[in-house]
Amino acid sequence: MGGAIQREVKTDEKAVKVKSLKRCNKLRKAFCLRPKPLEWTAEDESALQGIGEGEGEKESVAMVHTGHRKYEFEVAGVKYRWAGTKLHSSRLVKGIGLKGFAYSLKLVRMEDKRLVASYQKKYGVWGSLTGYLHFYTDEKSEILPETVVVHTAFGAMRAEKYKRDTVWKILEEIGDNAGG
Repeated sequence: MGGAIQREVKTDEKAVKVKSLKRCNKLRKAFCLRPKPLEWTAEDESALQGIGEGEGEKESVAMVHTGHRKYEFEVAGVKYRWAGTKLHSSRLVKGIGLKGFAYSLKLVRMEDKRLVASYQKKYGVWGSLTGYLHFYTDEKSEILPETVVVHTAFGAMRAEKYKRDTVWKILEEIGDNAGG
């Protein structure tokens, strides 16, 4: 289960490095300097290809989108749901340069509506990104491994980002077709 997420993270890292390198090389070209090559190690490339993801059995969890920012999955016959909100910062927070919370997700066990974990992703000063994952344990939470919680939280965040990007692409295409 972790290999696919590691591959996505490495793909994102590579995209950021390539974009940064293009910008840097454009500046270097303006000063008649040679362009720098992309420094990407063999370990990074193997992670990108999915080689060496670890041995042993991997558990597969299928998440289903059930509504606005709601994702459900099942482990050992128990249903769980990530439900979230996108929070916007107030004018006071924007005035001092902070961007406020970006997302707040809560993982709930559906049989007894018990809070299992929560995740907050927020932007701080100068756009620095921090995420907080809190676990709320009880005797029934032993069934759900922490790795599943972490991976499903990441999956829910990636799905929301994919939806947001898809909406922008559709709006851009509509604008282009309308002549705008």
